[in-house]
Amino acid sequence: MKLKLLSKYKVAVQFLYQNVGYYAQQCYDLSGDDFCHCDTLKPVLIVARQHYSEKWQTYPALSLKELKNILKLQKSSSANERVIQQYVTNKEQDGFDVKTIHFSTQLLSSITSNTILIPETELIESKVDERAIYHLKTPIGEVFWAKSTDRIHSVYRQGLLNSVDSFKMSIGYPSDVHVAMFEQKEYLGLLKSSLININLAQLIKIVSFELTNSIDIKTLHKVYWAPIATALVFLLITNGYFLYKNNQLEQQLLA
Repeated sequence: MKLKLLSKYKVAVQFLYQNVGYYAQQCYDLSGDDFCHCDTLKPVLIVARQHYSEKWQTYPALSLKELKNILKLQKSSSANERVIQQYVTNKEQDGFDVKTIHFSTQLLSSITSNTILIPETELIESKVDERAIYHLKTPIGEVFWAKSTDRIHSVYRQGLLNSVDSFKMSIGYPSDVHVAMFEQKEYLGLLKSSLININLAQLIKIVSFELTNSIDIKTLHKVYWAPIATALVFLLITNGYFLYKNNQLEQQLLA
């Protein structure tokens, strides 16, 4: 299932863009055709690469159950941090490669604890089915992004990696691999398209969400009635439509 279902309903799309922003030192609105600063933070933030770090680690000769116990222990030991953990099978080591995304303390001090965080470099992977290289112009700098078989590589254009060719060399890509260029307006479109088209099962894997901090019974009626009402209306509309079509088909078969 994808959020693309919401695109059929104008109210649902408006609600989505009212509650999702892009954070790069400040919050940007997604509803227009270009990045525009907004004064208030959104409940859901697509986070710029500057505000998180990535680390890969190999765990050899390990079962999936053992790995999950280790990751659970690591996450519990960093209670004051926000992390995302992902893993892929490493057949050569008879274990797993684990990717850990750490959000910066500067970001966490600028947002509320119940803000939902989505790393930008993980989000745009949903639009790529195979190996690719992107040159992205974001509001705070140019980002080189690439996808290989099971990994995503990303870095800001700076220092020794000041060209696409040097970035290709650093990740072992051939020099003749095509690079897709995205200006700021095009990049905003890529983010919005990625958000709408990502599979919900994949979205859950790349989201940082503090459930215990998000449910406050005292403020539930103030904060969450709008999302709940919108979701309820959406379900009623879609289910009603499917029931109508099903009944229509049955009448045709009877005739």
